[in-house]
Amino acid sequence: MDCGTVASFAPHVGPLRSMLVLVLATRRPGTPTLPAELWDTIFHTHFSNGTMATVSTNGKATIYDLDSRRVVKRFDTFPDCRSCVWMPSQSILATTHQQGVFLWNLDTERYLARECFATCVDTCQCSPGGNVLFAVSDEPLLYKWHIDRTARPVMTLASKRHTTQEGAVYSAISADGTLLAIGSRSVEVEIWNTEPLRIRQIYKHGNIVKECVFLGNVLYVACVDAVYRVSETSEWVVSSTEEIRRFSISPDEEIRSVAISPDGRHLVLATEHTLQIRYGGTFLTFLKAKNMELWHCSFSRNGAYLVVLTTGECPCLWRVTGNVFTFVPYYYAI
Repeated sequence: MDCGTVASFAPHVGPLRSMLVLVLATRRPGTPTLPAELWDTIFHTHFSNGTMATVSTNGKATIYDLDSRRVVKRFDTFPDCRSCVWMPSQSILATTHQQGVFLWNLDTERYLARECFATCVDTCQCSPGGNVLFAVSDEPLLYKWHIDRTARPVMTLASKRHTTQEGAVYSAISADGTLLAIGSRSVEVEIWNTEPLRIRQIYKHGNIVKECVFLGNVLYVACVDAVYRVSETSEWVVSSTEEIRRFSISPDEEIRSVAISPDGRHLVLATEHTLQIRYGGTFLTFLKAKNMELWHCSFSRNGAYLVVLTTGECPCLWRVTGNVFTFVPYYYAI
């Protein structure tokens, strides 16, 4: 099984540093469920169309088919995995670890290339075209590689730059791949140009930023109390921030995750026990969990699925058709 706190369509967000158990299965006669696991594994999830990939901190990679809701492949990477990103155009899974960055061939389940470091690599993102990889290490440095599995070497270092985000735990990339945002659960988010790689602005908020996502090239930041749309000038200098929602459920229940459908129709917020969806200008409670905690929510790249990770026995998976959300169970089969 895979356990953890992050689900997103690649490229999207980085990992939350929380410890959970998550069993990606539901019971059905004649179908084995995923086994129980320890409370010390975090997994990271990325999507490509109707397929989902996860890698746990113990290095177990799992490929899921969302349409058939089946596990189709499992293989071992390396332990101490901190994040992963799927590069579907090249059938490559990139993973970051205590000792560096690895690229895995999903056809042969063997690694194609690696870059070793003397420090931990915390989070990674790839360009929408799947040929550029970004990663942040604890040095702290931001790396950029060109990836081409038909060439030698497969990974070519294009540039590396110093960053102020020590132990960066989340990242996001814009739809056109020109902007990269990274952060480390502080009041600051760094916004970078990707070509050439240079810092564009440090966005400072009055509260701790938990996560950020792009809708097109518009940045949204989720703080503990509200979600903000970050406005910018033509030079991408923040001129104002618009509060999407003031938190009012409970002062003890912070926002944990935000997800926006690709068409911008749905904005979803996950708190500890509630999932809320904005319809027009109003937020409605879509899910209220009593016996489990919610940790992360994400839409698929094509908007066909909404996935919510929980501490329960399985993730909550909905098929999205317009404004209709249809819950579907997830089965284990390989």
